[in-house]
Amino acid sequence: MSNWVAGRAKAQVSPKDVAETFDEPDVTVSGGLHTTGGNLSLDRAASDSVDISITSGGSTGGGGHGIKINPKVRVEEITVDLDSSATAVGDTVVETVESGEQARTSSLSAGGSHTFSGLSIPESEEIWVYTYCDYRPEEGTNNFPVVADTFEITSNLFDAGSGSYNGDGVYSYSRVAVNGEAVSASPIVSWPEPDVFAWTAVVFDSTTPADSTCQVFIEDSSGSEVAGPVSRGDSIPLSDTENPRFRVELTEGSGGEVPSLEYLARGWLL
Repeated sequence: MSNWVAGRAKAQVSPKDVAETFDEPDVTVSGGLHTTGGNLSLDRAASDSVDISITSGGSTGGGGHGIKINPKVRVEEITVDLDSSATAVGDTVVETVESGEQARTSSLSAGGSHTFSGLSIPESEEIWVYTYCDYRPEEGTNNFPVVADTFEITSNLFDAGSGSYNGDGVYSYSRVAVNGEAVSASPIVSWPEPDVFAWTAVVFDSTTPADSTCQVFIEDSSGSEVAGPVSRGDSIPLSDTENPRFRVELTEGSGGEVPSLEYLARGWLL
């Protein structure tokens, strides 16, 4: 018996493996930088943070010390919490390698927090955040990259003047947060494994205004790509022992247009 749906047409047997809101109880969407509820789309208010375990160790010596960040979103806000053990604190600066200084404040004090808002930093630009202080607290362990949904801390920043780094951990900050607009995302859509005789086809509906894109790829149970980008109605080239899942590649258009996936279904034979 066939159990797959062509588009939104009604079938004699209600399909089990269908996502329309992508919030259905049996649907799992993972990967970050996406939104669900009515469709699957880019998160235009993406946010994430990391807490850093600053140790009691540190070093003296003036200069701008902090972190290097690779963003995964178009950055609108950066928040940093300065560890309470920092001393002789001066300005805190946000800059990018490509475009120079973006923001500066003198209001961040030891044990305090500051949010740099109103930023517009492309996801392709490396960001330096650093604070001038006489005593720079440090994490003490090099565990880079420090990974969050919206950014990665790739190294410490030992000297803002030269951009140098060393083998220590994160300098100065006990918490870092980055908020912004996702310009691309790769969420994974999956279902629990059913008892099937064979897989049939994948069917989906998407909206791609202007030159935005929405592409669907088929992966096996271990996450290896087996087909894609697929078209509506393409066969699922996996055996009944596999539980296919689907990677959705969403990319905004050149004018900021946002694509979405409105419907996704996988078919099978009992």
